[in-house]
Amino acid sequence: MSKAPAKERARPRPEIKPAFLGPDDAAALLGISRTRVYELIASDRFPAPAFAVRKRKRWDRQELLEWGRAGAPSRDRWDIIRGRQ
Repeated sequence: MSKAPAKERARPRPEIKPAFLGPDDAAALLGISRTRVYELIASDRFPAPAFAVRKRKRWDRQELLEWGRAGAPSRDRWDIIRGRQ
């Protein structure tokens, strides 16, 4: 009985994606620049962060994807869509 080479036996590992993203990763996810993320934040057109630790804001990956699919509405409009107001 022969064994398959190690490469054939190894299972591919699933890519682990963080649930919460900083501005750089949020920009990459949305296909925009980090500068554009900050412009959207300053003009209240970016979703509110899920939380902040020592001034480092983090956004929920799933919410950013949904926000983008919804046409990137303003923060106020997005809060209404999400039922937060």
